[in-house]
This record gives sequence, structure tokens and C-alpha cells, in this order.
Amino acid sequence: MRIGIARALLSHGVVLADEPTAKLDPLTAQSVRRALIEVAGQRLVIVATHDEALIQAANLRFTLVLQQQSRKAVAA
Repeated sequence: MRIGIARALLSHGVVLADEPTAKLDPLTAQSVRRALIEVAGQRLVIVATHDEALIQAANLRFTLVLQQQSRKAVAA
């Protein structure tokens, strides 16, 4: 996982990160957060995360809300 994060941060394109700090120890997660924030100053970084510190660091946030819709069977 760390290798994938390093490759993404070293690339020159858009950084897409899906839960980049999940399953990391606190010190490593903090390092990843700092690196993403630093890179975000130069490139587009899109992150899907539950990490509140990473969410607070974002300058633009989207929240996905799952809503159940009732579905009724229609007789043919």
C-alpha cells in the first residue's frame, strides 16, 4: 500500500486516493496526510476517506449520502 501511495505522489497527473490512511499506524497516517496536503498545492488530489483530519484539510468537500428508496412491484 505504501508503495502505491508513493507512486501516486510522485506522478505528474491527478492523484486519486481511496482511503489512503486506512489500516496505517497513526504516525504513518500523519505522514501520508502531510504528503497529500503538500501535493494538493501543485496538483489535483481527489480523496475518498473517513479520516476526519484529511477531510478538514480539504478545500472542497463532497459528501455522499445513501438514501434508500422504497420500490414497489408493478404488476404487468
